[in-house]
Amino acid sequence: MENKVIKALFLFLSFTAITWAQSPKETIKSDFTKYWELLKETEFDKALDYVLPEFFEIVPRDQMLTMLEQTLKDPQVEIRFKEARVQDPQDVEEVEGRFYALFSYTSVMSMRLNVEGEANTMNPEATKAALEQSFGSGNVVYDEKDKSFQITSDKKVWAISENGKDTWKFLAIEQQQRPILEKLLPKSLLEKS
Repeated sequence: MENKVIKALFLFLSFTAITWAQSPKETIKSDFTKYWELLKETEFDKALDYVLPEFFEIVPRDQMLTMLEQTLKDPQVEIRFKEARVQDPQDVEEVEGRFYALFSYTSVMSMRLNVEGEANTMNPEATKAALEQSFGSGNVVYDEKDKSFQITSDKKVWAISENGKDTWKFLAIEQQQRPILEKLLPKSLLEKS
């Protein structure tokens, strides 16, 4: 009887370990989703734990936190992160003792201007055109009823890990931040970005 219980327990634990183990690609998607949820919940300090630590040697963490709080908690501009659809990451590759995987995601967010008196005089088409310069034509929709803009954005991100399995950190590929990326990514990966 005792052997049967031990065998059953062993099988259960083995099955549980197998079903709970995630591949590196699944872990990347899961970690990025946690990061996105923290942004949605305006838990910026916790969200920054998912950013590549070396990034903060260039842009100090407290400065980045202040910028996020000022931008996303500004009562005059209401920004809400709605969703992020993460594409399957590319295969994990080891470069210079670290592990990297490039992936893309599509984000949807809304933005509403709450400037007193300006809501009635704001030119939605001019604002939409300005937003489209940053996010691309067709990626900005104005909701007349809600007086808000829905913005869809496609981004590429490098997931970076010390062991290639877990504890993934993220570095977004932004062309205007190319000088920062050159300091943080190996040249072979920079060429793929």
